[in-house]
This record gives sequence, C-alpha cells and structure tokens, in this order.
Amino acid sequence: MLEEPPRHTRRGRPWAPPQGSSAEINQLAEMLRTLVDESGLTVGELQHRLLPEHFREGQPPSRATTARRLAAENLENDWEFVEAVIDVTSHEENEQRLRIGSARRLWERARRAPTPPDPAPQDEQPQDEQGAGPEAEFVANGGGVVLNDAVFNGGVTFTTHVRNGAAGTASQEQLVESQQQVIALMAELLDAQRQLRELKDQLYRSHTALDTVLRLVDEEPAGERLRRAVARARDQGVLPAGRSPRE
Repeated sequence: MLEEPPRHTRRGRPWAPPQGSSAEINQLAEMLRTLVDESGLTVGELQHRLLPEHFREGQPPSRATTARRLAAENLENDWEFVEAVIDVTSHEENEQRLRIGSARRLWERARRAPTPPDPAPQDEQPQDEQGAGPEAEFVANGGGVVLNDAVFNGGVTFTTHVRNGAAGTASQEQLVESQQQVIALMAELLDAQRQLRELKDQLYRSHTALDTVLRLVDEEPAGERLRRAVARARDQGVLPAGRSPRE
C-alpha cells in the first residue's frame, strides 16, 4: 500500500468512457480510475507497481492490458486486477478493506444480474485509455470513507464522465444530483466520526483521572473518609466499578 501522498489531479488527457459488458463493470472501472487519479499515477506507473505476488500465476499484466482493464474491457473476468489496483492505491488497511467491499458488490451484481451499459452517442467513437471527454467533479472535506459504490479518500472526490450529445442528459443530471447528496451525507458522517473520537478521548482522560484519585486515596491513611465516600458512590452507581482502595 502507498504512503499518504498529496492530492493529485489527472495527468494527461481525461479518460474515455468505459467500454464494459455491463453498467456495473463500467462503474467498477470508473472506481479504479478514480483511485489511480487520486494516487497521481499514470497507466504506465500503475502497471509498474503491479507485482507478481498480486496474481496467482505470478505474471502482472502488460501496460496495454492494464489500459484495457481500466477501460472495462474483460474486467468482469479479472478480479485479481481489481484487487491489485486497490492494493497499490490504498494507504491504510481499513481503507483497502472498505474499497474491496465496494468493488466486490459491483462485481457480484455484474455476475448475478448485469445491467446493459448505456449506449454511446453515434458520434462518439472508442478512444485510447486516456481519450478525451469532459468530466464533472465534486469535492468535500473528509477522509478515508467508502459509501456503497462511491470511493472517498482524503478530500472527498467523486468524478464522472459526462458524454456529449442529448442522449442520456436527464439520467446524467439525476446522477449528478445523487452524487451531491452522497457527498453531503459523507460530510455529516465524517463530522459524527470526529465527535465520537473526541468523546472517546474524554472518557479515557476521565478514567485516568479517577484511577489517579483512587491510588492517592489508597496510599493516604488520612483518606479513610474519602474511601468510604467513594465506596458508597460505587454502591449507588454514581461511580463506575474499578480499582478499589485497600481497606
């Protein structure tokens, strides 16, 4: 897994629309592309980071095959490639586990009940792995979260390719609106996680302070009255059970 790098934007031309066998496989390819972009890697650099131990036969894919998989070509038959890309673009074990779960859900849906991919406009032809196409990008502050099939790492970024032409305009607008709602929910979740961490820190400090008081009471003969008061408080449930002073 990578060490945490600064945020990157895509190097080179934008991606061409994926050419997968189903909408789910296209979404999976988009997810992998987002991870590659966020890591600041080109296709060639990604291919060099794919190691023999990522693959059962010990043979990483060529650069051309890597580009085809990221274009969703035969991606439904190459789960090892999906895991390998997630491994080399993840920074923490928990982050990697969440991304694997998100990718696996898309993978399983594509195997059980695939949705036909959206037809490309007639004036749109397949391009190379970095073919041009406008992008819509939404950013919100946060870190290391995956929700359903959207991947969030560091500053939350979700990128989608918007196809030219009138076909699919309404569905694209609905997708953009849904993505904005997801980002708003993620911001709330991240804030709740921060508050939970603060509460845990407070609880730990309180327990530490209580243990210190009890140790001082235990060591001070003149503290008999305080020991009895602490014992009564525990009996009444005011204080949590814990270390008891010597009688």
